[in-house]
Amino acid sequence: MSKATKKEANEEIVTAAFGQKNRVRLLDEYFTSRPVPTTAATAWSHVYQLLLWTDLTTGLAHCYESDKTQPGKPWYGRSLAFHSWLASAFNTLPSKVSERIDWMFQKAARALAAEVLHKAKAMSAVASRQWQPFAGKGFPSPGEDPELVVIIKEVLGDHFASEPSPEKWRELVQRIRQYLTLDNKRKNLLGEGFEDVLGTLVERSCPQSVKVHVRRLLPELPGFSPMKKNDKP
Repeated sequence: MSKATKKEANEEIVTAAFGQKNRVRLLDEYFTSRPVPTTAATAWSHVYQLLLWTDLTTGLAHCYESDKTQPGKPWYGRSLAFHSWLASAFNTLPSKVSERIDWMFQKAARALAAEVLHKAKAMSAVASRQWQPFAGKGFPSPGEDPELVVIIKEVLGDHFASEPSPEKWRELVQRIRQYLTLDNKRKNLLGEGFEDVLGTLVERSCPQSVKVHVRRLLPELPGFSPMKKNDKP
């Protein structure tokens, strides 16, 4: 593969940071860096390290999709117990569990963030040209969020040595939005990504003669009749 072709391939992967190509690449990177054989007894730890994440509202490993896990709610104790067990299983402190999980998302998010940053300058130049005919006519600037700025000032205002410029406020707001948008991408990994992880674990823990099929149509699997010409998948 030439350097140009390789660069194009890498750019395509990064652009689709949460897509199948990058998920497969990341899984290969993850298991290559862990030479210890994958077994049925250790498979669970790989699933958790790859996909389990920290609930931003509790700071604990996310084990339930429910408001009941919030502090003061009925299942908060369960979340604390699960987090404690996980810290023990990973031989780390409860405060360090977040460093041992969410590997796949963090890797994909960094790749996507780098791509967004790379494109930001070019997009900013285009936006400036689009904005020019409307300059000075009272239009709101892109990225403005006065309510968010007010919240930040209320909490941190006393610690500012000087008032940040409007440009810095917009940059901060945009970075906060980017952070929240990235976290919303997690659903891309919890569906097909979970299937990819399970498929890879089975492949790596079973004999080489075992063929693993992930997300294949029934007609594509051994033992099923091929799809007819006018059939719908």
